[in-house]
Amino acid sequence: MSNKFVLRNYSEHKSDINSIAFAPNKQDFSSCANETSIKLWNVLEHRSVMTMYNAHKDHVKKVHFLNENELISGSYDRTIKLWDLRNGKEPFAAWRFEHAVEDFCMMPLE
Repeated sequence: MSNKFVLRNYSEHKSDINSIAFAPNKQDFSSCANETSIKLWNVLEHRSVMTMYNAHKDHVKKVHFLNENELISGSYDRTIKLWDLRNGKEPFAAWRFEHAVEDFCMMPLE
């Protein structure tokens, strides 16, 4: 940070990025944007390592890692979804709300 120069540029999203979240291993991260997909990245790669296309039906506003293999996402489609990243094709849980989900926070269980 003190040198203030870009180390790496990740540019696969087609619209404004809304959220990024680092995995507990600090090697992987996820991103979401004003689109319906969620991308998973490794800091050493120059491209995404996995894309969950059509993860939501509207803009994805937030992503958050619960642990190395589980990611939670919230969207303007009024849902929060829980993903097992070892599968990544379908969420293993989803909750629907009355209004669009712009943000959420996680409370530690300990």
